Amino acid sequence: MSTATFTAQRLPARIARFGKIKPSQYPPYEPVQSVLFTCPTDQGEQEHWKTYPAVEARLLKVGQPASLYNRAGLGDRPLWEVEFNTTQEPVKTPQVVPSNLGGSAPTSAPAAISANAEIAMWVETQAELYAQCFDAARRTLAAREVSEETVRAAASTLFISASRKFNLER
Repeated sequence: MSTATFTAQRLPARIARFGKIKPSQYPPYEPVQSVLFTCPTDQGEQEHWKTYPAVEARLLKVGQPASLYNRAGLGDRPLWEVEFNTTQEPVKTPQVVPSNLGGSAPTSAPAAISANAEIAMWVETQAELYAQCFDAARRTLAAREVSEETVRAAASTLFISASRKFNLER
């Protein structure tokens, strides 16, 4: 009889890439996406895949830091768990210096473009999450013949709850 092994050590890791979104093999058959984590070790770089619901995977970014730990061994095969760093990095706002009419003051246009792209991506992610909440509320409440206003209120409640539960308020 083999005994389960537990590893308290946390391995620093980063998200390397994402797999394709595909339907889950298990009910309720929601879309899932695999995420590749890499972590440097004494033996070289280790790679570990972890599958998440596609909605959750969309909130992750390539290069995002995480910690991997072995929750339990299944025979000689470890079961890796992922823990994300919950400390929030402050959002850096670009410093744009207004140009003088007579002089040429430097501006940080690339930083402003980068910040705009980051904002646009965040807004898009939030919109996708709200759409997911709205669809779930509409599906669930369809049999009860409720008003569109009730569906919107339920979707907003789900959106706020998901944002708080998964610490998405940035």
